[in-house]
Amino acid sequence: MRITKLHLILVGLFVVAGFFSLKEYYRRQTEARKAREELERIKREEELEEQKRRIEEAARLKKETLAREAIAVAGEYWKIARKEGRDVSKGQATLRLAKDTLNIENDPEKAWELARQAIEELKNAAYADKSYTVRRGDTLWGISAMKVHFSDGRKWKYIYLANKPKIKNPRIIFPRQKFTIPVATWERYKEAARKVK
Repeated sequence: MRITKLHLILVGLFVVAGFFSLKEYYRRQTEARKAREELERIKREEELEEQKRRIEEAARLKKETLAREAIAVAGEYWKIARKEGRDVSKGQATLRLAKDTLNIENDPEKAWELARQAIEELKNAAYADKSYTVRRGDTLWGISAMKVHFSDGRKWKYIYLANKPKIKNPRIIFPRQKFTIPVATWERYKEAARKVK
């Protein structure tokens, strides 16, 4: 068989066509590989975002749990302080604010801080003054000796000093008189009580 120019041209065309086919094939393979890599990258990013979201959710739940526990502890301190006769108004207001911050504003960090503040306020709350209505036969000594007050009759001076405008003579008190028992202001009356004979 004789190879003519036509054969050479046809072979050349086939080679050129094959070259362009291979080039197109490799271009498509490269595009497909890039597309797969892009899909894998997007998938990895989505997985990382999901993992980040789970971590943030776990951290938020942990903070919320800590805030709830701090609020519960502050509630116990409130009960103790109230039972001891302390002035719980400031700590109670801060505790209410902590609860509202957690439940309404959904800010566990701020709620935790407020609960810690409420605990400190309740720990350091001053004793609240009590009141007592005099009954027939009562004396300042007897009122002072009561267990709910001072449990010591010698501290009648504190009651006298706290109610001095109401008491003309410490030996004479009348039924239905309402006296303030100065538990919260104990320190204030100690020095003045030394002067009373």
